[in-house]
Amino acid sequence: MLVDPLLYGHAEDRAVVCVHHAADDRMRLYSRTADGVSAHDTDFFPFFHLADPTLIDGYPNKYWLKRLSGENYFRHLAAFTRWSDMWEAVRFIMERHTERLKVPAVTYQDVPALLLRPDPVSQYLMQSGVTLFKGMEFSDLHRLQLDIETYSGHAHSFSDPDRPEDRIILMALSDSRGYGEVLDGKKLSEPEMLSRLFEIISEKDPDVIEGHNIYNFDLPYILRRCRMHGLEPLLGRDGVRMKPTDGRQMRNERAMEVQIQDIPGRHIVDTWLLLQTYDHSRRKLESYGLKYAAQHFGFAREDRVYINPGRISWTWTSSPPPFSTFRR
Repeated sequence: MLVDPLLYGHAEDRAVVCVHHAADDRMRLYSRTADGVSAHDTDFFPFFHLADPTLIDGYPNKYWLKRLSGENYFRHLAAFTRWSDMWEAVRFIMERHTERLKVPAVTYQDVPALLLRPDPVSQYLMQSGVTLFKGMEFSDLHRLQLDIETYSGHAHSFSDPDRPEDRIILMALSDSRGYGEVLDGKKLSEPEMLSRLFEIISEKDPDVIEGHNIYNFDLPYILRRCRMHGLEPLLGRDGVRMKPTDGRQMRNERAMEVQIQDIPGRHIVDTWLLLQTYDHSRRKLESYGLKYAAQHFGFAREDRVYINPGRISWTWTSSPPPFSTFRR
């Protein structure tokens, strides 16, 4: 079957499951094979488009400037050997723009003659023609699900990851290959649970980590508890740590702050956000909570026990259910 390169990229690479900005001038590609996941590094040349090429005249670092065919507005392409050099050029252009118009350019978006995609991975995919997951079936992707439950030592308040007396009490994990496990805080200390989580992620080596409200709750909580215990949050491939980035997402006509986390070599899927995307046109969901969603879509087991969120800490302390057996 012929694949349209305009839609699916012109590169021949197959089964690329992730691209990671590994260095100032390098990208790391992770590809799934019959033997697991392999990685290789490749050159990266950051770029932006200009309508007025004189804005970059005099920029001291190395760059290439090419006039594109056609007469569209952004007809000049500027490319660089390093990501940092590209941003230096952006600042140079902002200063040049300010000098000419006597109006300060606070961000690159204040320069109408500059068109920039600020994400290095998106730039590389556009530049190289590489497409993620080309030639793969959905079942080829290795997906791991993660959910944590937390304890609050203060009545009538949510668990606070910055309070030493609060903690993670349960971690439930499963994956698309039949694995399932619960890490029980009655048997393991919180540092032991976190260390075991990193071991599982390394052993299973998933392409995707999934969770419900995982961006705003699970991952930030894990990150802050790691900081409290002096642990490195080693959730990325090649033993790379997870790190937070700034993020904002738009859902249902309102902007929401989302604490985007970056796990190098892996993707994150937040089903809480997916629910809102689904409901944007249908307008039929009464809640975006996990329990309601599981019932609405028919995923919830008939014998599932529901505990009011305000009673979880009391239940854990006073009458904990047997969590040692994991049921999917």
